[in-house]
Amino acid sequence: SPWMRFATTYTLEKSDVLVADCQTVANEAASYGFPLEQMVRFPWGVDLAHFSPENAAGPGLALKKSLGWEDQFVLFCNRTWSKPHGVMVLAEAFAVASQKCADLRLLLAGDGLQSEQVRRILAPVEEVTHFPGWVDNEDLPRYYGAGDLFVSPSHYDGSSISLLEALACGRPALVSDIPSNREWVIPGQVGDWFTDGDVASLETKMLSLASDPNLSAYGEHARELAEARADWDVNFQKLLFAYELAAR
Repeated sequence: SPWMRFATTYTLEKSDVLVADCQTVANEAASYGFPLEQMVRFPWGVDLAHFSPENAAGPGLALKKSLGWEDQFVLFCNRTWSKPHGVMVLAEAFAVASQKCADLRLLLAGDGLQSEQVRRILAPVEEVTHFPGWVDNEDLPRYYGAGDLFVSPSHYDGSSISLLEALACGRPALVSDIPSNREWVIPGQVGDWFTDGDVASLETKMLSLASDPNLSAYGEHARELAEARADWDVNFQKLLFAYELAAR
């Protein structure tokens, strides 16, 4: 909107340093004329010791068994149920896909402004859906581990922390093909993309990955990617550099 363009321009003009959590944000700021030499790429990061395959796999399997889903293919999403995060697209796609694949299950954590609509869409398939509500940080690895595939349907995002956590836990990822997600997920390496906002595309990719024999390899590559690019202890130094740059 004109107001947001004005607010963005004003803010950037008053800023000495921009901390961008992905290249997409940096490119957008550059289009407003912000100098590249005054930007610092800081993709956040996660605690790789906490969000790990070890903390995810065993506890995750126990969670699946408690739900009676140990032999099913589980999709996990913990994005906020609001318009920017696209959870309604996920709900619509799963409602169709689960009718075609009897082994498909949805573990949908969180809540949000679209709660009523999401639950209404999933009501016909509620027997293969579980809503645990908000999951605290300590318990999150177990939920990532319960998911055979992490799904992020966001329409807008930077470097998504939940995506980084899922990768660190060794989970394959299916994400919307928005620019920031494409910086992390490469099809055929750690998962796949679907066309943003396209229910049919998401449904097709869900079903495809549910039978993909390379899924475990995607999970291994996901952890390697997190170790290489999403280590909080390493990335935090970039934030310290941003403060030093601003001070200078």
